[in-house]
Amino acid sequence: MPGAYGAADPLLLLLAALAAEAYLGGLDWGLKGWSWPWRRFAELLRALEQRLDRPERGAVTLAWRGALVAALVLAGALAAGALLGLFTRHYPFAWALELLLLFGALGLRRSHRRARSVLAALERDGGAAAREALVRLGAAELAPQAVEALPRQGLAVTAVTLLERRFADGAVAPALWFGLLGLPGLFAWAAVQRACLVLSGPSVAAARGPVSGAFGRPLARIQRLLRWPAARLADLLLALAGSLRSHRRPAAPLDALAAALDRHVLAGLLLGGSLVLLVVARLLLRGQVA
Repeated sequence: MPGAYGAADPLLLLLAALAAEAYLGGLDWGLKGWSWPWRRFAELLRALEQRLDRPERGAVTLAWRGALVAALVLAGALAAGALLGLFTRHYPFAWALELLLLFGALGLRRSHRRARSVLAALERDGGAAAREALVRLGAAELAPQAVEALPRQGLAVTAVTLLERRFADGAVAPALWFGLLGLPGLFAWAAVQRACLVLSGPSVAAARGPVSGAFGRPLARIQRLLRWPAARLADLLLALAGSLRSHRRPAAPLDALAAALDRHVLAGLLLGGSLVLLVVARLLLRGQVA
């Protein structure tokens, strides 16, 4: 890391952000007003959707229009990340902004708290509270109506699946793309993920016909492409965490959710440990460690 106040090493920033999020994530900081850039971004996407997503144009035309919007989202995110990266690299203490952005992008602790709320509610036999917690956990994938239709025993099973996906999307993917590309990679992942939620998320998918869904398909494909390596790495970390527990597979859904929560914690520690090993290996290669 060059200097005490200059540009920080991205891996060290990642470690600091993971550590901070592990202890402080998921808490209400009263900073909802800081989300205005995402609200403006969502409003812009909805305005473009209203002008471009017209079913009478046909699926092929809508797919091309969606591809144009997807290209604009991706290029804009990369450009914004690159510009902000230049700022944080050349101004004293500007790395703190990078750290704050990383902290906001990670969702390790937040997902864990929501999944634990599902478990706690089910243990109290609180079906309504469990469904409410599951809606918060799966907001990017499950509509509230879909959660209401789940049987009580299916709530815990669904929470396990969602917790694993949140580990990939809210921890591994931001860390991976920031580690590879810096702020442009982080911005690209966050922008594509948010754009997919706005254009084809669960709250709007039910209101659209099969033709209209073509508009959001290019963005969804980009999201799957960006998510694929992160998901494979998350699967590996979760499998290693499961082998460290080395217990027999739980039969009851509540036991499976409790085991998934333990596995989630261990996988987060393994992710942080992997970053430590990368930092040490890089220092060794540079000859900075005796």
